[in-house]
Amino acid sequence: MTEVTVIATAYNNGPYIKRCLDSLANQTLKDIKILIAYDTGSKDDTFKICDRFVREHYNAKLLITPHMYLGSSRNYSAAEVNTKYLAFVDGDDAYMPNAMQDMYEAMIKENASMVVGDSLFIYQTGKTRFAPGTFYNKDESEFICGPMAHPMLFEKDEYLKYMKCVENRKTSEDLTTGIFATIFARKPYHLKTLVYEYYVNPGSLLREVTSENAAGIVDDAIYALSQVIEHKDKISPERWLIIREFFAWLLLSKMLESSMIKDRDLRIKMATKVKETFMNELLPDWKETHRVHQVYHLPLVRKLIGFFEEGNFGDKYIKFTESRSMKTIVFASRVYVYRGLRDYLAARKSKEKG
Repeated sequence: MTEVTVIATAYNNGPYIKRCLDSLANQTLKDIKILIAYDTGSKDDTFKICDRFVREHYNAKLLITPHMYLGSSRNYSAAEVNTKYLAFVDGDDAYMPNAMQDMYEAMIKENASMVVGDSLFIYQTGKTRFAPGTFYNKDESEFICGPMAHPMLFEKDEYLKYMKCVENRKTSEDLTTGIFATIFARKPYHLKTLVYEYYVNPGSLLREVTSENAAGIVDDAIYALSQVIEHKDKISPERWLIIREFFAWLLLSKMLESSMIKDRDLRIKMATKVKETFMNELLPDWKETHRVHQVYHLPLVRKLIGFFEEGNFGDKYIKFTESRSMKTIVFASRVYVYRGLRDYLAARKSKEKG
């Protein structure tokens, strides 16, 4: 049996969990271990589906966990793994058939201790969006991993020592995992291959940012940044520029999400918290913009820095979030992403022909 365990977290995933588990059963890398972390807080038929799967697959095991946040569930389950390598999948997502084989073989060939692949975001409308697993600097000499605990293959011991998800936070639990993987892994490696399918379903945080949960999402992201800054002395200057760029985009996207909060005072409070974090932690060494290949926030950076440095921030922010320029920036960001997907697919098609 190979030295790979894939942990599938299962919580209220009834409509999707079979697709997830079937994607693991159909991996071209045979005899991987499948550990299903079933959360006892589930209210649907997730358990029934998982139990049936385990009965039908000798290499699958069901781990019953207390009700906990996703980051806590991943860490709890990882401690139960008895193989050298581990990977994660959310119960409503799936791995492509070649994923584990490609990542495992890359791990061995490159003598790496962590391998990250690329993802495809799939929306209910049928639209898709390519999401590289990394952010590079200009000359692609340095990179950081994206803000997810997947699509990655970890050495188990390294994950448990350095890269564990943030616990007891409802969102942004894996924002630090990829960055810590880049910083602390003996040798991180980017496998430029699509391996993961991220389904944006109803209830997904990529889709369901609401007036009720926006404040918590913003607060969790700021907390994640604080965790990374604690280790800034261990980060090379070139890599820090990429991290800074990523968190600038992240914070400013959270500024957008703050606009979802209906309560005007709370909206200003959270936006001000983002502003202060940006000004205190990121702007002081913002000597020049080091654009990375997936970041598209530059117009927003310029616009908001102007607001940050002027007085009467609250009223200006409220006016901005209700303006046409806000909609224009959001639309432009989507165009950039879809253009990136188009270019990627064109390059892939050309490679296949060659």
